[in-house]
Amino acid sequence: MAHGEASIGELTRRIERGRALDLLDLRPADFENLVEDLLRSEGFDVIAFSRAGDRGYEFVARTPGTDNTPPIEYVVQVKAYRHSRVSVTAVHKIAQKVARAGGGRAVMIVTNGQLTSVAKRALTDLASLPESPEIRVLDGTQVKYLLLKHPDLVRKYGRSHYERGR
Repeated sequence: MAHGEASIGELTRRIERGRALDLLDLRPADFENLVEDLLRSEGFDVIAFSRAGDRGYEFVARTPGTDNTPPIEYVVQVKAYRHSRVSVTAVHKIAQKVARAGGGRAVMIVTNGQLTSVAKRALTDLASLPESPEIRVLDGTQVKYLLLKHPDLVRKYGRSHYERGR
């Protein structure tokens, strides 16, 4: 098989994997579990909490750190929406909770969709404030891109998983 044919075959497989998992079809709890598994697969140490009680975030994920960089601890807020986007209110709430808690934690907001344009501007504004925690956002497009590297997760949470839960 020629190199070009192999590349086309890989592209076709990636497209099919992307179609096998529609993030909007997942129930919120399933999307939250997917995010935990995805972050673990990307090398994060995930500290999961009991689902009871609302801390304003779902769990904590820590980067491994290296000889040159210390680990970063993220407070992870998962937002699964079927017909709306992450609002400026949601961005401000999680940033305020993390800032009040202190401890040098950063924030990661992961959504199956997108942020509103106002929420994106708010992130830019917050980044300029010295007391604001670092805020990283993974939107639905970025989540799907990361999932292309993890076909096992696509199989686990794909259509067959969703249809079993119905």
